[in-house]
Amino acid sequence: MRTVDHFMLGKYLIKTIRNYVSIPVFCRASFVFGNIEPDLNFITFFKKGNEGKVMCGHNFKNGSECIKKLLEDSVKRKDSVLAYYKMGKIMHYVADCFTFPHNEGFCGDLKEHMEYEHRLHKKFTVIISRLINNEADNMKRKKPERDISVDISKERICNFFNVAHERYMAQRKCDEDDIKNIITMTYAMFSLIYAAEARGIERRGYKIKEKPVFSIKRNKVTL
Repeated sequence: MRTVDHFMLGKYLIKTIRNYVSIPVFCRASFVFGNIEPDLNFITFFKKGNEGKVMCGHNFKNGSECIKKLLEDSVKRKDSVLAYYKMGKIMHYVADCFTFPHNEGFCGDLKEHMEYEHRLHKKFTVIISRLINNEADNMKRKKPERDISVDISKERICNFFNVAHERYMAQRKCDEDDIKNIITMTYAMFSLIYAAEARGIERRGYKIKEKPVFSIKRNKVTL
């Protein structure tokens, strides 16, 4: 994915959560920045992939390790700018893991990778722009009451991610499958992580005006 696509995805995801909970502007900005930071930090690219290839820092193997590490990192204030920044970075690596050239099945070179990103960008921009506009319309309506029905562990979130990726690799056929999985899985992971973090916020005595959404049925993803 291009950096601008990660930026648009971050904007969409933060709008979905804002339909159910009030988020400070600096936290929103930090989350969106986290979505693009790995692309701006060139050091993250310099990791080896399969067969000793370099510049593979954003492939599935390295990306999934970054996701696990970011999930395990403890943050004192779960509603802080740093917490939202880390959630944004997780979303970046989740999106990359469901982008075909970042996986073992892709055998092309850098030129073919760039051609893929060009195709994906044109299709992705149309879809994500429409979703962002839909979320903006939803925010104008009265916010529904939502609750968190279960306590979610970080281990279960990691297991959910790994199972979903295995299914993606087994069923993936075209670029459109990538777009569907990128949007669905980042939305699902953000909802699950936010629900898990919200439990921590409540335990520490912070008040949440409206509890964040836990159900992710609208994108047909189950835990």
